[in-house]
Amino acid sequence: MTARAEQLELVAIPDDAAIRIETQEQYIARVLPKLTQLAREFASARADRRVHAGALRDEAKRHGIITGEEKGRKLSFIHQVFPKAGFVRTDATEWSNGNLNRVWYLPLPEDRS
Repeated sequence: MTARAEQLELVAIPDDAAIRIETQEQYIARVLPKLTQLAREFASARADRRVHAGALRDEAKRHGIITGEEKGRKLSFIHQVFPKAGFVRTDATEWSNGNLNRVWYLPLPEDRS
C-alpha cells in the first residue's frame, strides 16, 4: 500500500442513502410545484393575501421544501412561482434579507372569474 493510499479515509455509505445530483432544470421541476402550492396556501392564510419572494423563501425553509443553503442563482426562478400560482403583480415592494422584493396578491376565487 502506498503512502497516498494510506491517507485515504474510507467512508461507509448506507445502502438506503440517496445521493442526489441534479441539474438546475431538474431542481426547478422538482421544487416549483411545491413552492406554487405553498405560495397559494401561505397567501390564503394571510388577511391581505399578499406575499413576496423573501417571505415565500422563509416559509419554504420552515416546510423543508428548500434547505436555506441554496447559493448563487439556485433560487433565481422563485419569481416564476407567483404567476403560475395565479397571483397578480402589485406595485408594492418590501425589503427582506437585504433584497427588495415585489409584492404579489392572490385574488379570491370569486375575483378571478
